[in-house]
Amino acid sequence: MLKISIEQYNSNYKDSINQLLFVCYVDDNDSKMYFERGRQSPLNICTYIAKNNEEVIAAITAWKTTFHPYCTYFSILLHPLYRKAGIEKLLLKYVEAFNSNAIPLQTSIWETFYSLKDFYDKNSFSEIRRTYIASLNISSLVNVETQFIQKNCFPKTSIKSLRDILNNVDLKENLVPFVKKIYEITHEANPPGIHDLTKWEKLIFDEDTLLDGSYIAITDENKILGFALLHTGENPNVLEFGWRGAAESIDINLVILLTIYQTRYARKNGYKIIKGEIDTTDIYSLEMLKFFPFSPSPSLITYQKLK
Repeated sequence: MLKISIEQYNSNYKDSINQLLFVCYVDDNDSKMYFERGRQSPLNICTYIAKNNEEVIAAITAWKTTFHPYCTYFSILLHPLYRKAGIEKLLLKYVEAFNSNAIPLQTSIWETFYSLKDFYDKNSFSEIRRTYIASLNISSLVNVETQFIQKNCFPKTSIKSLRDILNNVDLKENLVPFVKKIYEITHEANPPGIHDLTKWEKLIFDEDTLLDGSYIAITDENKILGFALLHTGENPNVLEFGWRGAAESIDINLVILLTIYQTRYARKNGYKIIKGEIDTTDIYSLEMLKFFPFSPSPSLITYQKLK
């Protein structure tokens, strides 16, 4: 017979949490890191564990972020033997009781984690987006790139790298709010907080941004039409696609052109793979996903509970 008790986490339960992480996720390091990043965050709100007698069988951690401050992120661990005991709902109630401003709640899980998917679908959560973390092998794209450029004409348009505009104060001042606006459009369900343009400029020109592999498209009058960022990643042999976008009145194929500049840059510099983290709420990255032959990938589902 189950004897469930809920307690706040303390360091005495560290080993139990590590064991539970392994039981729940085995070699799924992304899900493990998601939970641990929240638990260890300086903006952590609370962490609870659920015990059956003295065995730790579940846990929940909740946290805030400074960049997206309007929702509460959370992650649940649940031992597979206890998935029909209603413990997920009980843990969520503790988070909501601990912080009356917790709503909206938000979490992300792999679509293959079907037990939690089923729970969220049946308990007032809404799917707000899916994210494909897919890889693009750029080795065999030369002919496709050439044919695209031949068939798509962008008159009176110049392509510049971020390094080209480092000392152009006017272009940089126009680029930063342009990128900010695109990001806000593609993140309406969980908008960023109010951050000054200096913060946005630091994000765009971050130390992991490849200035020679990130591009903007401009008119003869230096009006910005589109942009695409490229970054180094955790794997030194793999690059990562960053934010991208285009002005509303512009052919969205311009995003493909800028991405082709990036694949050519990567290939010229000896890279074979570029990873993409592509949200279904981002029409610009989706256009890239539609055009290029990315590897098959399961998606991350992001859920929100608004009330």
